Amino acid sequence: MNTKPCPFKNSTLILSIILGMLLFVTQNALAQQSVKLTLKLGGNVDLLCTYIKPGKFMMGSPENDTLADKIERPQHEVAIDRAFYMGIYPITIKQFKVFVQETGYRTVAETDGIGGHGYSEANRKFEGLFPQYNWQHPGWEQSDEHPVVNISWIDANKFCEWASARTGKKISLPTEEEWEYACRAGTTTLFFTGDDPNSLKGYANISDDALRDKLQQEQKPDRTFPFNDGFPFTSPVGSFKPNPWGLYDMTGNVWQICDGTLPGSTPNQVAGHVAKGGSYNAYPEFARSAVRGRIKASSKYGYFGFRVVVK
Repeated sequence: MNTKPCPFKNSTLILSIILGMLLFVTQNALAQQSVKLTLKLGGNVDLLCTYIKPGKFMMGSPENDTLADKIERPQHEVAIDRAFYMGIYPITIKQFKVFVQETGYRTVAETDGIGGHGYSEANRKFEGLFPQYNWQHPGWEQSDEHPVVNISWIDANKFCEWASARTGKKISLPTEEEWEYACRAGTTTLFFTGDDPNSLKGYANISDDALRDKLQQEQKPDRTFPFNDGFPFTSPVGSFKPNPWGLYDMTGNVWQICDGTLPGSTPNQVAGHVAKGGSYNAYPEFARSAVRGRIKASSKYGYFGFRVVVK
């Protein structure tokens, strides 16, 4: 009698396990993206959010990340105990405009006598801080669907206060932990697209040939991305592919201001707040999921924006 094992038995079992795992991952991703929330801001303007489930992740940079800053270490496990909704896109000109029209609010860049940061077409360079630059005038054309820029931590929180009162929901900036958890979307690589910076092509508006051509700069292989994403400055939100949890522009386009302060910072510390995600002029190290940009509460630049969470 032939007692040799069936040559297909183990391979069939392995294939079944792999298919089961793929099905689980697919169902998990679909479940993550299946629950949406639409809030009315007034003037036929909506705020679209998606459900972010509780979970755990490794926050910060591992020791082998050569692009990391020391404030991103040590890498450590963080538990997100409560679900929340996150804005699918950064806050847009259209959404911020409703806030301004209803409240008469004027941003820090419009009121501090110093101004904001922007691009000078005449000089072919970024410049500021100057009074001519603010959220309405960063130096390039913007549509209502572009992310609002030249926004400070102060301005972003004022918007959240208004949006909370307007909708009856608790709307705030995401904590740094919530933001990184949502950006990673279950990934453990340097970028949510992988460890290669070039894997961000098609997923993020970052420092590339379009910006270099505008600034008339030569390519620096270790500092910029070797492709043209079609946008030298900000792009309309949702112009690129989303991360695995259906969130757009988590990397690139605009730095996103987070709630809270850096551990160990004091109220009078110059740069005690955090922005994450990089922007249209971000080098590879600033596009990583773990990056921590240090900012003042009043900092406002042509690459600073924000998104919100609903709890």
